[in-house]
Amino acid sequence: MPTAQISSYYLHWLHDYLRREGQDSQAILGVLPDLESRPYLPMTEWRQGLVVAATWLDDPDFGLHFGQTITPARFGLLGYLLHHCDTLGQAGRRMRHYLPLFFSLQRMRFEVTQDEVRVAWQADVVFPHYHEEVFAVVSVVQFARALTGQHVQLAAVGFASPAPNDSRALRDFLGCPIVFSQESTWMQGPLAALALPTALPDALLRGLLEQQAEAMLASLAGKDEFMVALRQSLFALMQEGEPTLERAAARLHLSARTLHRRLEERGSRFREVLEQTRQQLAESYLPDVRLSIADVALLLGYSEQSPFTHAFKRWTGKTPYAWRKQLSA
Repeated sequence: MPTAQISSYYLHWLHDYLRREGQDSQAILGVLPDLESRPYLPMTEWRQGLVVAATWLDDPDFGLHFGQTITPARFGLLGYLLHHCDTLGQAGRRMRHYLPLFFSLQRMRFEVTQDEVRVAWQADVVFPHYHEEVFAVVSVVQFARALTGQHVQLAAVGFASPAPNDSRALRDFLGCPIVFSQESTWMQGPLAALALPTALPDALLRGLLEQQAEAMLASLAGKDEFMVALRQSLFALMQEGEPTLERAAARLHLSARTLHRRLEERGSRFREVLEQTRQQLAESYLPDVRLSIADVALLLGYSEQSPFTHAFKRWTGKTPYAWRKQLSA
């Protein structure tokens, strides 16, 4: 059976949480793994980090508090994609499809009956620590509430762990009956919850994001995980404006100097990677006539259409309008 692995981003989030709590995360957990050399970690290493952090903070509700910090923005391109789904159910289906971007093994299943939906972890998935199990459940609920902007209400939740001494804070957050010592971990809610609209539905943008997510899935079999992670960070930064080396490095939890050195080792520069990524995206967006040239410019992080037009002509020898017109000729 293959060893379960998890994206190194999760451990980075744990370090971020400890720093937010005023702690020296590297003194507690050790040096952060380089996303280039270790894009994925054994699940055992992630679990050890959770236990160490919970013990250090002496927080009996650590899993709850950590899980409440999870937002769609944490998931980069995937988070944006889910934000632009039409409904919570649609976002859930997309999440299942793209889970391999964060986990090496599928870990969840969805069961729908006439009036209920049940989300359960695989029977062979055992959470050895209470904090990890609570984090897993709370982060899903927190994510759903962030996507919809509504207080998504569950009907019941089951935990495989024995009941803790005090579960009041967890019960208050979930707002539903909780049972412990179950055969597996599960959540149950009304089927109508799947029809809840998301806060930012956008079918056109969702389709464009799915193209990029599919490309990322295909890239998982590639040789350079670091460049995949860098391009993902650039895409996320484009949604916020002009990407810079410093901002890209921060998203990758690297110093600007380290990012510069990693690119030099590959015979590349940040500006070259940014331009290549923008050109690739532009050429995938422009055939869609529903997007104006100005729309494409904004999707690529340009504040105005003019700089994009000049850049595209430099890349291809044609303006975006001429390039698009050529496609339809």
